Amino acid sequence: MPPAMSGDSRVRYRVLGAVGVDGAGLGPPKQRLVWATLLCRVGRVVSDDHLIDALWGEVPPRSAVANLRVYVTGLRKIVGDDVLQRKDGGYVVVPKPGQLDAAVFEEFLTQARVSRDPKEKKDQYEQAMALWRGSAFGSMAEHPAITHAAQALEELRLAAVEELAEVRLVLGEHAALTAELGGWVASHPLREGLHTQLMLALYRSGRQAEALEVYQRARQLLADELGLEPGPALQDLQQAILRSDPAYPEVAVESPDRPMAVPAELPADLAGFTGRTNELLQLHDRLLDGRRPVAISAISGAGGVGKSALAIHLGHQLIDQFPDGQLYVNLQGSTPKVKPLDPIDALGRLLRSLGVAPEAVPPDVDEAAALLRTCTHGRRLLIILDNACDTGQIRPLLPGSGTCAVVITSRRALSLDAVHHLALGLLTPDEARALLIAGIGCTGTDPEAAKDIVRLCGYLPLAISIAAARLNSRKTWNLAKLADRLMVEERRLSELEQGDRAVRACLEVSYSHLDYPHARAFRLCALPGGPDLESDAAAALLDLAEPDAEDLLDDLIDVGLLEGLAPGRYRYHDLIRLYAHEQAAYHDPPAEQDEALHRLLAWYTATARMARQSAERNQVLPSSFLPLRSSGRTFTDPRAAQEWLQHHSPHLVDSVEEAIRRPESLALAADQLYALEWLKYYGLDWAGLDHIVRDIAHAAVHHGDQRSEAIARYHLGTLYYTLSRPSEATTELRRAAELARAGDDRYLLAEIRHIEAVLNLAQGRLFDAISTGQEAADLYRACGNLKDEAFARSNLARCYQEAGRPDQARDTLDRAADAARQADNPIALAAVQYARGINQRDTGQCDMAITALTEALGLLRQAGNRAAEGNALYHLAETHRRAGQHRQAINFAAQCLELARDISDNYNTGRALTVLGRSHTAQSEHGQGRAHFEEAHRVFVRLDAPEADDVHRLLTS
Repeated sequence: MPPAMSGDSRVRYRVLGAVGVDGAGLGPPKQRLVWATLLCRVGRVVSDDHLIDALWGEVPPRSAVANLRVYVTGLRKIVGDDVLQRKDGGYVVVPKPGQLDAAVFEEFLTQARVSRDPKEKKDQYEQAMALWRGSAFGSMAEHPAITHAAQALEELRLAAVEELAEVRLVLGEHAALTAELGGWVASHPLREGLHTQLMLALYRSGRQAEALEVYQRARQLLADELGLEPGPALQDLQQAILRSDPAYPEVAVESPDRPMAVPAELPADLAGFTGRTNELLQLHDRLLDGRRPVAISAISGAGGVGKSALAIHLGHQLIDQFPDGQLYVNLQGSTPKVKPLDPIDALGRLLRSLGVAPEAVPPDVDEAAALLRTCTHGRRLLIILDNACDTGQIRPLLPGSGTCAVVITSRRALSLDAVHHLALGLLTPDEARALLIAGIGCTGTDPEAAKDIVRLCGYLPLAISIAAARLNSRKTWNLAKLADRLMVEERRLSELEQGDRAVRACLEVSYSHLDYPHARAFRLCALPGGPDLESDAAAALLDLAEPDAEDLLDDLIDVGLLEGLAPGRYRYHDLIRLYAHEQAAYHDPPAEQDEALHRLLAWYTATARMARQSAERNQVLPSSFLPLRSSGRTFTDPRAAQEWLQHHSPHLVDSVEEAIRRPESLALAADQLYALEWLKYYGLDWAGLDHIVRDIAHAAVHHGDQRSEAIARYHLGTLYYTLSRPSEATTELRRAAELARAGDDRYLLAEIRHIEAVLNLAQGRLFDAISTGQEAADLYRACGNLKDEAFARSNLARCYQEAGRPDQARDTLDRAADAARQADNPIALAAVQYARGINQRDTGQCDMAITALTEALGLLRQAGNRAAEGNALYHLAETHRRAGQHRQAINFAAQCLELARDISDNYNTGRALTVLGRSHTAQSEHGQGRAHFEEAHRVFVRLDAPEADDVHRLLTS
């Protein structure tokens, strides 16, 4: 190249040649290697381990860390502490702007690429090239820690050489260019672009024969070294030279008398574009990173998620970075009722946009793709390939020049190499609301309705845009009106249609391409409720082996009809679920849908049974349980079993609720109530399920299923006891006992007698409490259910204590403890200590009571039994209060209150507030005390609990 300026005079640190610091030596070889390794990652932390590995490999000396610090200290004396900094377990080089030659080189390169003036471009390129004083990193380039960075810089250098040559060809400097290009060809003989430029420079200098000799040498070299023929660009140029074509190759290389075609094809930006800040930052960083051969970002996501809008908005932001043009092609991969664009048709559009005459577009895909690479070579072009179908459609459309950037959008993630993949999700609620407001052009007067609209649209940009368009077209509608219409699930997809846009049509594109197994899986797996669906549950629903079901669902993720939350765990978007329901109603007869849901219920029932047996040591299940017809999931870890039950409580509730209308599923639904009741101890709002339990009882009566009716009425009794509705609880338990006795179900009868004993104790009917409690304990023992026998005897001991029979209470607690130990069940042991603590407190032995209750609390917390934990916290608080230890009482009562509110335990909420009121009052904190009493009174009044009168007396005393 001709002489040029030496670059920025501030340059001090050099890697474009031998590694060095202007005006200073770098010390011994290993110290120089540390500096070079750090310069490979300027601005990024290089860990001590990485530096030690670079210096000594896999076997560093024991003094490696100390030696490294010596080298760093030496370097800091040369470059300063502000340049070489210690950070996050490593070191980072932070040169000032203009001090590092490689950074200055890239700045000149960027300026050259964005410049529109050929002479200015040439000047910038020549200043960039003048910074080079040899190969990148000099003799250190072969070191493993340096090689990658050195090769990247060399590749940038060669790109700059070719780009400068292109500019000089445009300026007509053909003769002066031939000698310089000859040198570059000699040092890089396999780079076809240099051969092409040298041939063109010779040809335009009137040296036709020499140009053809260059071709022959290149052809021979490629054949000998790689076994390849020259690429289309070289071959086309040879043919043009043989024809003495003076105009060649106007479509591939710019000529002085023909201006560059500068396409500007981006569709209009969305006026109300909102959000996607992080995604745009990622895309900016990737597409403007000049170190990659071609910057390609592929945006994938479900239909309507806003991929095209994001790509177009990004394109408008980057227009100034790509002065040679912006190309846009809609590949129609997911356009309703339109066939995807063939690659050859897409290539034709791109080539014509770049100035290629229609008749000059090759009919062959490979030839057209090669011509596209020629036409885009060295040009700062942004290419948006929107709405792609698959990888095969995309590959021929990709340029080969690092000066270009490509953005691809598609529903499925494309398997392309060296591509930045961005999976686009839904908008956040705030972003969604901003999009709606921007679409209707005002802030509105009903923010709650706006929140409802975007929630019902599932935060899907397409749905929100259509909703805004509907509002704009209905002048008498307001936000609340639209929200009300969207509330109706059966009509929601019909409401989300406007003009030629519809959510249903968008989803139809993906669904219409599914084969029968995938379409069936898509429809049936949307039938159950619950927040998600796992592959083993889906396998039961579909009546398939789990690997086959998992493959089908993973394929549905690929086409954007399902979300993957984790391996083997899936979720439908709300609007996609509604679409699946529509398709199921059309394609799957009700009997087939019911069979699928029954299989799922059977699987959930079996798995819940296995989980409860694993979570509770030596758990005895009712003998009346239906035999399992599904294997379900098995558990080896009790904690995993408990976590499964807690996570799947919504699934179990939904499966039971769905089953009530199916006579063949009713008995399984009744069995499932045992699992749901057990979950009340772990945070499930058991009281909120009363309607489901009632419906099972009514359905059982209707179908004459006395077994299911007995189970349902027993659980209704426990519900009504929890809700402080004792008379209704008594009625249900009495009927349940009659049915259980008629069916000779001793396990269920034991359960009924136990809850009757608890209810009688709470009502002060001590004789009945002792009678039913003793019967429950004996029945549990007869069933071999030692764990529940321990519970029953613990409650019985409290009955004896309340009846003034302390000796029998102690004896009963000892028998309860024996049963709990034989059952090897920590929760049963906790129940014994819990009852012992209450009895000890009521006899004035507060210190012993606190010890027993503390032990019970620890066991319950370890087991994760939150409801029983709340009871233990309350009694600890009350015991401390009675002992006059009010600060401790307040502490435990506050813990009880927090937990009770978290699990919607209103009774313990009231009890905890009462203790807080008493203890604050006892410490003369009357304002706080009264506030707690007032809140406790409101809670007990809502529950219609007798404690309301006690708290009222405290307020009026």
